[in-house]
Amino acid sequence: MRAPCGLSAFAVFLFCSLLSTSAVAQVPVPGPIDQGRRLARDGRRAEALSLLDPFLAASPQDNDARTLRATILSWEGRYDEARKDLALVLAATPNHADALLNRGIALLELGQSQEAQASFERALAFPPGPDGKPLSRTTVLNLLARHEDAIAMGYYRFNQRFHISR
Repeated sequence: MRAPCGLSAFAVFLFCSLLSTSAVAQVPVPGPIDQGRRLARDGRRAEALSLLDPFLAASPQDNDARTLRATILSWEGRYDEARKDLALVLAATPNHADALLNRGIALLELGQSQEAQASFERALAFPPGPDGKPLSRTTVLNLLARHEDAIAMGYYRFNQRFHISR
């Protein structure tokens, strides 16, 4: 037995409506920062930078995107470029802990250890954000050779990438 024509047409209409609106609308599209972070973590750093550069040209005040860009530049060994980006972030937001941490790493790699230490100390002066940022604080403490402090705070996680014996 066939369904009446009106019922079939209504079922097709309803199905198409659901596909064209609700199903598509519920799939979140990641923004350029999330996409850039994902690409960088997957080792596709050039692609991440090519995504972030036009975004920052249109939104130069986005400190999170600029800090991510600086982090990727540091991973690429482009410390002076990273330092310049971080200077822009810190000019707008002097207490940006992640920017202070990344600035310290860039300065350390550029051989400016006293400035790096000052940047690390400033980063530690701020309490962790809502997500705790344990790895960032651990990195700073390890770079300052304050391993006991890192353990005492409960943040100690050894990170071979940032372990620097200078």
